[in-house]
Amino acid sequence: MKKHIFFIAIILCSYIPLFPNNIQEDKKNADDFFISENYEKAAKLYEEIAAKTQNADIYYNLGNTYYRMNDLSKAILNYKRAYRITPEDEDIAHNLQLCQSQLKDQFDIPQEIFFISWLHSLIKSKSYNEWGLIGIISFIFIFIFGGYYIYGHHLLGRKIGFSCSTIFCLLFIVCQIFAYIQYKNISSVKEVVILKPIQTYSSPSQTSQKVRNLNEGTSLIVKECFTKGWLQIEMPDKSNAWIQNTKDIEYV
Repeated sequence: MKKHIFFIAIILCSYIPLFPNNIQEDKKNADDFFISENYEKAAKLYEEIAAKTQNADIYYNLGNTYYRMNDLSKAILNYKRAYRITPEDEDIAHNLQLCQSQLKDQFDIPQEIFFISWLHSLIKSKSYNEWGLIGIISFIFIFIFGGYYIYGHHLLGRKIGFSCSTIFCLLFIVCQIFAYIQYKNISSVKEVVILKPIQTYSSPSQTSQKVRNLNEGTSLIVKECFTKGWLQIEMPDKSNAWIQNTKDIEYV
């Protein structure tokens, strides 16, 4: 029993983000600069920390700092980086929506079917690590209640064991699917944020038809990388266009 508890404790501890001492000190200094409203120095320190470790708290603080500096594009960039790591965080989601509501570019976003929208919200309510952890716990309960079903001496106990093990088996499968979807959203979906106004085109050529101008802060999904520095992108309204891959955009 003690070995099992120790094993579970190791799993739980593996989900706790820890900073090395030098990064802890830098974060404290950055926090102090932010509190004293020295946002430029705070941003510089947070950027240095973010270059060393991908952490939602650092990206969130960096987003707050740039928002105080009235730099919406970089605020959105860092809120999105934080949101990718912890999509269940309501503060990150709220600040991201607040910044996006202040952008010059506003799109008519297609409404999803209620069930699809609800399912997406459910998946995003936990990070892939958390879904994986729930799956591990469910897997343990499968064996516990499976033992009741196989080795139980009473019919009622065996029925309860069978029913519960079946439920936890389904929960385990669902959690693994949700964890995979969340992981794919982070690892495979490429997204960029516009830092300076850019022009979109109907094809990967400056001589092609111009689609529309996009201003700083707008987020785009990268659908395809083309030769000669062109990207096929999907805009928030699900329409496609092409942009040049320049320093005026930055990957989330």
